[in-house]
Amino acid sequence: MSSNEIMKEIPEDLLDLAIDMMQGDRESAIRWLSTPLEILRNESPLTYIEQSSSNGALDIKNLIGRIRHGVYS
Repeated sequence: MSSNEIMKEIPEDLLDLAIDMMQGDRESAIRWLSTPLEILRNESPLTYIEQSSSNGALDIKNLIGRIRHGVYS
């Protein structure tokens, strides 16, 4: 899937948070959102959002907040 296709699937506010987390690097943010993460049972944040309840995007926003503030639990 191309980064343009991926971007269409990402809520704009979530993409903005991911870009901010990656210090303004849009491609790194998209790559992070597309990469399986152990904390998400080896699913990517995008897959997690697609397969979870309506709170999936909120869970990822919270995860980004924890990463940005150094909370690794």
